Amino acid sequence: MKDMIDKLKVYRGVEGTGLTEFFDTEEKLTERNFYNHPTLSKTHLLTESLTWLLGNRFKETPLSMMTIGAAIKGANSILSVKSSPINGFEYEYHVMSEIDRNDIVSSTIYTAGDQPGHGNTSFKIRFRSNWFKRGYVIESPGVGGIVPVQVLIESDPIPVAGGHEWEYTVRLVAAGMDEFCPLTEIQSGRQWAQMWAPVSQSDSVSPGGGNRVSPGKAQNQMMMIRAKREWGGNVANRAILFKVPGPNGNMSDYWIDYDMWTFEREWNMAKETSMWYSHYNKLSDGTISLKDPNSGSPIPQGAGLLEQIPNVFTYSKLTYNRLKQIIMDVFYGQTDTDGQSVILMTGLGGIDEFDLAMKEHLNNDVQYAWNTTNDKVVEGSGANMSINGFFSKVYFIGGYNVTVVRNPVFDYGRRAVKSEKHPITGLPLESYRMVFLDSSNYDGEANIKYVHEKGREYDQKIIKGIAALPMSLRSQDKNPSVVQDEKDASSVHRYGTCGVVMMRPSKSLHGICTIS
Repeated sequence: MKDMIDKLKVYRGVEGTGLTEFFDTEEKLTERNFYNHPTLSKTHLLTESLTWLLGNRFKETPLSMMTIGAAIKGANSILSVKSSPINGFEYEYHVMSEIDRNDIVSSTIYTAGDQPGHGNTSFKIRFRSNWFKRGYVIESPGVGGIVPVQVLIESDPIPVAGGHEWEYTVRLVAAGMDEFCPLTEIQSGRQWAQMWAPVSQSDSVSPGGGNRVSPGKAQNQMMMIRAKREWGGNVANRAILFKVPGPNGNMSDYWIDYDMWTFEREWNMAKETSMWYSHYNKLSDGTISLKDPNSGSPIPQGAGLLEQIPNVFTYSKLTYNRLKQIIMDVFYGQTDTDGQSVILMTGLGGIDEFDLAMKEHLNNDVQYAWNTTNDKVVEGSGANMSINGFFSKVYFIGGYNVTVVRNPVFDYGRRAVKSEKHPITGLPLESYRMVFLDSSNYDGEANIKYVHEKGREYDQKIIKGIAALPMSLRSQDKNPSVVQDEKDASSVHRYGTCGVVMMRPSKSLHGICTIS
């Protein structure tokens, strides 16, 4: 498909993607880059709809309706997630005891024996482009079973090697003095992903304790994330020649509407990603080493859902007996777990692995007389036969049952896009991640809670210059004749606090596929 695209496209896209992408690394949408863009003016168009050559992932991953984000906003969801506003960034709770686009490393300045980031120092990573932005956390692939490394970009990248590479200054997010970034993670060819933009509680600038599973109390902290969009000139009123999605879900003739739509998507993706993958970064002495490079204020990050789950296992091929043993190990001996229902959240790879494990078990157990010709699997006859039937639930002795639910984050999310591939299916290994969540209520309290600082869950401000506002923001402009800046540019700034806590993590599981 790439060869076909290379032949037919009007101008070349970003190296490594095989596709043309719009305003890839521009900080600001302006009339200059609008008119200089060849695809926005054509002699004849066969259709006014934008064609997604590799599929519209925005439709395949509707963030407002999936996993944690769905329950937060009250949408129908299989997870019973509740929202809890709190005062301050840190919180404690009683435990009942017993979780878009990547860039590629172009070269490295380090040699064998070096320890980049050791002693909580800044270090350098060189990428093929300047896609990653200052103030964002980026994450390594975690090759060969290494836990993915998260670092904060401290400053704007610097072009090196004649502009063919971009050098970033970064610092480890969760760094003890003895920690460093393994050299295998910054070798040429390694894929990293941009995750979210955490900021300090005060004095922040625009971006360009992990749960203790023990009797008593556990503590965690939330994070503040921030994002912005900036545009200049009269670009908000410039129409284009094809239809694009707008922020309200309707199709629009204005590129600025599409720009605002992607802004909403990126914001939701950042929150969703942080609640799954964030690393807790408060040290045992109560300090946070990660600082805002401009103000020096600490940047807190809370433990995401994965980091809160104490029961972790690895597998290369899932079997019924392995799954049964794991479930029994976790729930046996807990007096209130009889009949426990568990939600298995996984990607397409994990769904397939679960189905194959159940079918293989039945094929090998003669007492069930399972065969591929029964009416549970085969439909029709003659030349109109079809194979059907997939397993999505299993019961175990004791009444324990597991229901499979797809999580698109594991298929198309920011960690998935740079994940290693499964050697047989070619799917991201992230798609085989299996997270068994206990979404029960205990004593009237939801086990999984979305937390935010009271009064700061979400806020948005507009800095209005002479440049016209997008239609979606004009209703917030109470005095159109007054500006706040003399520049022919305007911007929207958004920030919010978020976190997720599992009150009783001892009854959840986290499985990682390690096949190579």
